[in-house]
Amino acid sequence: MAQIHAHFYLNSIGRAGGAELIVPQKYYDSPAERQHVPVLYLLHGAGGDETSFIRFTSIETYAEKYGLAVVMPGGELSDFTDMTHGFRYYTYVTDELPSLMYSVFGLSPSREKCLIAGCSMGANAAVRIALSRPERYGACGCLSGGLSFRLPPLETEGLDPEKDRYAFMRYDRRQIRGSEEDVTGNAKKIAEEGGPAPRIYHAVGTGDKMLEHARRTRDFFTSFENDPFCYTYSESEGGHDWLFWDRTLPEFLDFALGDLK
Repeated sequence: MAQIHAHFYLNSIGRAGGAELIVPQKYYDSPAERQHVPVLYLLHGAGGDETSFIRFTSIETYAEKYGLAVVMPGGELSDFTDMTHGFRYYTYVTDELPSLMYSVFGLSPSREKCLIAGCSMGANAAVRIALSRPERYGACGCLSGGLSFRLPPLETEGLDPEKDRYAFMRYDRRQIRGSEEDVTGNAKKIAEEGGPAPRIYHAVGTGDKMLEHARRTRDFFTSFENDPFCYTYSESEGGHDWLFWDRTLPEFLDFALGDLK
């Protein structure tokens, strides 16, 4: 496996940004083979950065097991959203980053082999992005997170720029319902129209502060008839920490790519 620290100029952000990559070397003898490599876009939580999964999990071991390329972008405290007062991290991760991965590294897998996952803040973003681009992602991993039920006007107006600093920067007065980032709306649209739907693996610890939020998300997905998202919910011992995420990350990969081992 090759571990790569990449820096490139990001048009969506307006400055240089970084990402950590893990790439199987054995596929690089043939450019055609690169497009068959499964790719996981892996999003860190609040307070983390692009190095978090490399520092605190065995992600390289898991990537070796599956012959998997892993792309870990930095998203600061943006919630990986197009911030009202800040940068367009949703656009970066959703559109610009995959284009960069193809143009620079030749990574452009089939939908079934293109995955997105994250922990905490990154888990919420992974679900949001997968539901907004169901034609791109075959599976999504949500570790200690869930859907954002934030809707205007009650939760996006009147945010205090000091007390609610990050929420204010991300969402102040932004119309979410009906937008590209409307996660509940996108999920309902996918279920109603019968188009491609990402399979969703959702894990949370019984000692996690996000437990009730996760259960609310579980109730939302299990309300759909015929289970279009092949929604799998796992509630087990653990907290909101790297011990739990390192244990559940390979469980997600088994769910998403088990037949490729």
